[in-house]
Amino acid sequence: MILGICNKTTFNQLLKILRGLEACQRNLSKYLDDKKTKCPRFYFVSNEDLLCILGSQDPKVLQDFCSKLFDNCAVLMFTATMLIQGMVSEEDEIFEYNEFVKPEGKVEFWLNIIEKEMVSSLKKLCKEGIY
Repeated sequence: MILGICNKTTFNQLLKILRGLEACQRNLSKYLDDKKTKCPRFYFVSNEDLLCILGSQDPKVLQDFCSKLFDNCAVLMFTATMLIQGMVSEEDEIFEYNEFVKPEGKVEFWLNIIEKEMVSSLKKLCKEGIY
């Protein structure tokens, strides 16, 4: 059917392009899966959202995806010097970290640091609340 619309040379070129596109899609899937294994929080966002996160150098891009990455997190709090100092819930409750996180390097690495700092700070707050 397609051969009736275009000649054989064009058809072969289209097949070659299709194979190249399929190879690109496989490689992109492998790349995104690799990023998800390095930062399990990425499993909570779609591949399109993940590409937006990975494709930006601005840490504040993460603000649009906070509610997907962290349960009940509306936004991350940034200092004037671009350090991440805590989180704000969807109910506007503020939660500050014990130590601020500097978002530099690959996003999957400092996002893991944010998660560890969140757990550490919450443990400390729970202990303080008990005593």
